Amino acid sequence: MANSKPPSSLIAFLPRSIAAKKGTKANVKPSLKKQPSCAKASNEDGENVVKTFSYQQRWPSNEEPVCIICERYGEYICDETDEDVCSLECKQKHLTINLKSKQTDKVVSKVPEETQEDFQEYYNQCSEKCVFKSKITKEQAQFFREKLKINISMDKNVPSLLFNFTDFDFHPRLISNLTENNLMRPTVVQMQSIPVGLSHRDMLVSAATTSGKTASFLIPIIQKIHACLGDLPALHPFCKHPIALIIAPTRELCMQIEEQAKALCLSMTNLKTALLIGGAPLPQQLHRLRHKIQLVIGTPGRLNDILSKHEELLSLSQIKMVVLDEVDLMLQMGFQNQVQQILESLPSSPQYMMFSATIPEATEQLASKIMNNAIAISIGLSGSPNQSIEQLVLWVDEKSKKKKLFSIFDDGKHFLPPCLIFVDTKLGADMLSEIISQKYRLRCASIHADKSQDERTNILQSFLTGSYDILVATNVMGRGLDLINVKQVIIFDMAQSLDEYVHQIGRAGSIHQRGFSIVFINNSSKRLFLQLKELFEISKTKLPDEILQSPYIRIQLDKREKREKLDSRDKLKKREIKNEDDENIDAQSLIEILTKKRKRK
Repeated sequence: MANSKPPSSLIAFLPRSIAAKKGTKANVKPSLKKQPSCAKASNEDGENVVKTFSYQQRWPSNEEPVCIICERYGEYICDETDEDVCSLECKQKHLTINLKSKQTDKVVSKVPEETQEDFQEYYNQCSEKCVFKSKITKEQAQFFREKLKINISMDKNVPSLLFNFTDFDFHPRLISNLTENNLMRPTVVQMQSIPVGLSHRDMLVSAATTSGKTASFLIPIIQKIHACLGDLPALHPFCKHPIALIIAPTRELCMQIEEQAKALCLSMTNLKTALLIGGAPLPQQLHRLRHKIQLVIGTPGRLNDILSKHEELLSLSQIKMVVLDEVDLMLQMGFQNQVQQILESLPSSPQYMMFSATIPEATEQLASKIMNNAIAISIGLSGSPNQSIEQLVLWVDEKSKKKKLFSIFDDGKHFLPPCLIFVDTKLGADMLSEIISQKYRLRCASIHADKSQDERTNILQSFLTGSYDILVATNVMGRGLDLINVKQVIIFDMAQSLDEYVHQIGRAGSIHQRGFSIVFINNSSKRLFLQLKELFEISKTKLPDEILQSPYIRIQLDKREKREKLDSRDKLKKREIKNEDDENIDAQSLIEILTKKRKRK
């Protein structure tokens, strides 16, 4: 079939090099020429010929045109529609789709142009159908919350618990997709988060690593999008713009979220996703946005880039659900301004869902300014490590770290590949990976922000599929990723904060599997000694004597006591000032009342 001559009607399109001479739209980029790069791209005389099939075409680089059908390099221009195509195969598909589109033009022209107010009213009606109604009483729900250690903010109208996915009228296809992805019953965090998400309430959720937080927001989002758009024709104006936006700090985490979203919304109508992340070719992402997307997943930098330069392709006017994953990181200085820019582009009062394993008080305060009447949910003790991970903390001097690491590799009891090793610098990751590869017969690679996105993706996939025994990483791997089959994390360079430590060791283990972590620590992390001591007292895990007997703990306790005394004095002064103001107001009010009475007399 590949050698058969294509119909003459299909060869009526031009390479960009020829189209540029004839004054077609290729004049915009006259330097783009035909690229002989694939099989069957030239004849016996060595002359370039039109590629028959899309698989023969290469993928585009940045700023190159993309095929309107398959997103490969748009080497040719279809003469009938002036669109970019990569091969005869895609041209035929494009003309077929274009013909169908013309046949439905009359139908589309009869559909009235819906306004933003129309969509708001329609969405509200659909959302009411999604509100979770429990079959148990409030007292029973509170009993189970106490048993399952589900803590919620003081709110009388908190939706009840979801014990089984069949307890709610989810779309049958969503239930089937959940089963196919081994999500048989809700995890503890999902029991409370999914009903809140379905009820269109803002929420701030803290739960341990690998506890099922991603599905906690994807399930209500998918159900509500389907309830809103599932029965509408694909050409309806309401299907034109996205309804939900998920923002996460790292490319790998966004990719993982989109992969899970695609798995859960498989075969559901009017439910397409777009992944917008840096490091990946922009033309392919822009091409994807032209195909009526309902769920957008991206990093703050790439989202802002597209909103500022290609706003005609990404409209946030219909966004009704917004997720900030790893919210404590998203609201820190590095991301806060970028996130704020995105939120300012949103319509008023969307539903906010914010998640992380660690949510400090400062994050709560910032989140409360964004959300409206939010429900705070925490599972167990907020900020504590996953209980399924066994922690071992070793006191190792800086100069002895490599020797200690190699002794672990030599010990079959303590080395449990596949293993993830965290270091604090990119150069350190490359050097340690190289040393391990040279000294041992272990398959090892490094991953960090200086590597291209293709490299990072290939390395991570190879690690997860067993091609590498060890992956040496910076903190780009520290957040949110479910690294299936990874049994062990070794923290070679101690994290800069206790929160980052909790996230890093959380990469070991999963909902169904125990994990193990080994941490090297010394006086370079002395500022964390007191926090570590208090954290490990709760989990009843042993710490090295060098930490427990360290004078830095006493110093940190003294500093804390001084801060608490100063804070209490400030609060007392504020109360005294407030009381004085209240007394002055009362005295002034009394004078005004007496003055009015005299005037009446």
